[in-house]
Amino acid sequence: MEQVDLADHLGIVLPIDTPTVLAAAVLQDVLGPTIGKPSRSPSSEQLEYLDDLAGWSAQGDPEPTTYAIASALLTLRETRRALECLEDLQPCAGDVVVEWRRRDVRSEDELDQQRLRLVASISDEGVVYFQGGGGRRADVHRLELLYRAEDESPEARKARYHAQAEARRHAEALRPGKALNAVKVDRLRQWEVKKRTIHSRDVDELRGVIETARDEKPIQFYLQEHPHIFTGVLSGGHGCWVRPQTRFGRHYVADFLIADADSTGIRWTLIELESPRVCPFLKSGEWSKEARHAKYQIESWRHYLRENLDAARKDSRDEGLGLVDIHPGAPGLILISRRSLVAEGQAWSRRDLRLNSGISMQTYDWLLNRVESASEGRPPLFQ
Repeated sequence: MEQVDLADHLGIVLPIDTPTVLAAAVLQDVLGPTIGKPSRSPSSEQLEYLDDLAGWSAQGDPEPTTYAIASALLTLRETRRALECLEDLQPCAGDVVVEWRRRDVRSEDELDQQRLRLVASISDEGVVYFQGGGGRRADVHRLELLYRAEDESPEARKARYHAQAEARRHAEALRPGKALNAVKVDRLRQWEVKKRTIHSRDVDELRGVIETARDEKPIQFYLQEHPHIFTGVLSGGHGCWVRPQTRFGRHYVADFLIADADSTGIRWTLIELESPRVCPFLKSGEWSKEARHAKYQIESWRHYLRENLDAARKDSRDEGLGLVDIHPGAPGLILISRRSLVAEGQAWSRRDLRLNSGISMQTYDWLLNRVESASEGRPPLFQ
């Protein structure tokens, strides 16, 4: 009621049944200019994610005309999705589930046993907590139910055994002073990036480099000299590591390999930079040669990892690459072009690329938005 009263005072028509988060966004846009924070346009990242969540839109939802309203709509659609998935899955303590991360490439081969989880509890917001401790959890829409707690079939008992073993491994990894964890962190120490505050001047500097760059090389150099920029993109809370110019065999060099860590382990992302001045699409709608080259690069790095995984993970002192816990399905990120060069109708191609191959293609404006959000203390839109 307080929001409705304030809206009335400001001369805004705000229906009494307007969701709180949406009402707050409307009021923020109206009052923002008075405190030096005028409303701004929604980002391409928001609009793409809203499109991904279109199945959870509702009659009466407003158009995402501003950044604040788009953020509120994302919250609403994520909540609706969670409630629907809770109703469909109806998870219970003891169920065996598979956890899928957002960019996972789901293989048709035998299921990776490290993905198996035992449900411990479920929150009203659609978050499922797993056995093993440490607050290990996942949103319900990322889960696939394999076996109910009461299922005693041979297949269910086998899956439960592996899920319990995975929970024990996770619990062991959380114990302080474990030598294995210390060794892993020590092997990555030379590429560690200390978490530091990202300031508005960092955003301005990065924007200036991008806007004046004729190709990707000045951006590559800037990010190598200022690796803390990547801490604004990553979400893990237990470390951040940045490796520029990593060579895979004789023929391939990755622009950046970045890793962060949380309670579930170390997560790597493979990054390929392309020119900010080229469009990833031809007039026919097909991928440009630069976009095809970038995709081929990441796929080649993954192929190398599949064929040389032990050597890739092995300590550099043992003639390995020292890429602790990396795996061939590591997500890829291509940075290319500017938002003004990409037509809105071509977003579906980039979504298909992400969903089918686990490679995200984003413009440099996407990177600027993420870094700007970090400078303002706001979390990423989604992980």
